[in-house]
Amino acid sequence: MALANPQTELNPLTARHRIVLVNGNPVEDTSPAYEILSMLSEDAGWVMEETPREGSLLAEFAETSPNPTTTATQFVAAVERRCEPLINERVITSATCTSVRQELTPDGSQIRFALQYKTPGNSDEQTLPLSIGN
Repeated sequence: MALANPQTELNPLTARHRIVLVNGNPVEDTSPAYEILSMLSEDAGWVMEETPREGSLLAEFAETSPNPTTTATQFVAAVERRCEPLINERVITSATCTSVRQELTPDGSQIRFALQYKTPGNSDEQTLPLSIGN
């Protein structure tokens, strides 16, 4: 029996994801959300890494371009490119980044976006709300 990933939830105020706990234990999630999140947020280069990672979106987009249209286009391409290994491994069958918007916060800025994806054997498109920032 394969182990499930931990369920995560987005705190929109901090742009951070946290693992959902019940009675101190992680809630299991069979969706690819955790794998997607790790592809978008973890740095590359871990010795035991099974799926090659490109690196954190936050590192690449720490400072935004003066041209929001260019930044949004580059951001969409970066998100979708980081999901390609998951498509190649058939964890998901498609990935489309949508709803990209930058928001200023008292502590800095956030880029909010959604990832629409499909999984093998399921024609229903799922939407995963995501955010990066400080």
